Amino acid sequence: MKKIFTVLIMMIVSAFSVLATTTTLSDPELMMGYSDVRTVQFCNVGPGPIVDVFISPVCRDTDGIFGCGAGDELNPSGFSIVSDMPTLMVGECASLTLTTDLAPEDGGVFYYTANGQVGGTTVGSETGKVFIPEFTTIGAGLILMSVGVYTFRKRKN
Repeated sequence: MKKIFTVLIMMIVSAFSVLATTTTLSDPELMMGYSDVRTVQFCNVGPGPIVDVFISPVCRDTDGIFGCGAGDELNPSGFSIVSDMPTLMVGECASLTLTTDLAPEDGGVFYYTANGQVGGTTVGSETGKVFIPEFTTIGAGLILMSVGVYTFRKRKN
């Protein structure tokens, strides 16, 4: 019985290794502006089969946990991703065009997941993070710089 169980497990592992593939994301962490366009590469490194590219989920982080979770805003307006190649052979890369069109108060951290699928089964997945500074972050930095300059001049005199 133990031998049959061992052989069965080896067959299952070898069946899944045929579908295994490696995917990469050229720039998993980006900093973008309120109205910006950037391009990253999602590549099928192999050794697996032809991969269909799907971008899902896309969210704005509101719960402070990495990736898209239950408390996050899914498919936020003002942040979109478009892929130029729906299908990747081994060694090919798809260009993902990330576009922002946000108001300054709508900044924050956005996550997206590029999935490589074969027959509806995900065989490779990469999550990217995009940081867009909020107005409060920029405002706080400017205030701190102003206080520093004021203090430096006071001490100088």
